[in-house]
Amino acid sequence: MVRANLVVLGSSLTALAVLRNAHKNDVRSLLFDTHDGIAARSRFAARVLILEDAPESELRRRVLELGERGANHLIATSDRWLRFVVAHRTALEEAYQSVLHADNAVLDICLNKPQLASWCENHTIPTPRRYPLQYPEDLDSVPVELPVLLRPAISLPAGTQLPKAIEVRKPEQLRDWLQRYQQEGVSVVVTESLLGHRLTQYSVGLARDGSRMTSFVARKARPLPEDCAVGTFVELAPNAEVEAMARNVAENLDYFGIAEIEILYCHERCQGYLIEINARPWIQLALATASGHDFLEFLLAPQRYDSGRERKQGMRWLDMGGDFFNCFSRSVGLVRNGRIGLMVYLKSLVQANVYSKFSLRDPGPFWYDLKSWLVFFWRANVNGRGMRWR
Repeated sequence: MVRANLVVLGSSLTALAVLRNAHKNDVRSLLFDTHDGIAARSRFAARVLILEDAPESELRRRVLELGERGANHLIATSDRWLRFVVAHRTALEEAYQSVLHADNAVLDICLNKPQLASWCENHTIPTPRRYPLQYPEDLDSVPVELPVLLRPAISLPAGTQLPKAIEVRKPEQLRDWLQRYQQEGVSVVVTESLLGHRLTQYSVGLARDGSRMTSFVARKARPLPEDCAVGTFVELAPNAEVEAMARNVAENLDYFGIAEIEILYCHERCQGYLIEINARPWIQLALATASGHDFLEFLLAPQRYDSGRERKQGMRWLDMGGDFFNCFSRSVGLVRNGRIGLMVYLKSLVQANVYSKFSLRDPGPFWYDLKSWLVFFWRANVNGRGMRWR
């Protein structure tokens, strides 16, 4: 059994998946964050430390202390914490036995969409065409073929009013959105939109350490590509071409650690396009663990890792609450608005065998989430809003 302490930066659903993966490997986990998230309810967190409104200097001091002079490992579970790792890398590497992330040069590429697009161009990795647009006045000199997709250059914190991505089909809308991003002080990336084509959203999960690498391919079934949102129903879906593309990206980056590589496959063009690299564990990490791709074991105990346990199909991950919202809310409503059939939805519920929150061995996060949903519904009805879920 692996005997180690793991400091987990973050308390989100992704952090919860990391805690459960660590427990499976007999790793004692210490959870650290600036807000009280769902992972803090897990019985697998040996210690939870939440520092709200703490300055960066205090966060740095406490995280360094948790390293226990090189006795522990460190992993970040969000882009925000990855930037913390980049900013304090030298000190963290001195304080910890290992920092389970790629070096700063690689993280800078993955965290910044313009840098990633430039890197793809230099390495002939297919990615949607990028337009050099940042401000409304740029439209006067840069010819643009609509529709286009706008995304923040770096991931924005939770709760922001700007969308994760927005498709624009009219010139005046493009100018308005560029102005809005400018007013918010947010750098934007403008690329061609593939949303008018027949697409499949693929997610390649992998772990790499030197010449060693393990990976699998999953398909994001819900929400649909045009919704540009986090997956709520994701299933294993082997695709040799997509997997080879993702592994090529990891090798060209000389990547180290856990990653999710998002690839959008356009069936009309018979081409996969690199969309994003999450250079850390991601929200569906439980799908990796359940399918025998034990990424923490791969990195921390390579002598024990058995590739014969890996499954490439038959596993389906479900975030019940988020998926219900995607299927029945007025704002998205895939089932409600007839974008997918009710029987397709019900069949997927029956087929799901990996869950974002539910676990008989770790029930706290599920009950915490259920309570939050009940409070939400009660407040909505008391305030007379019904189930608009706007």
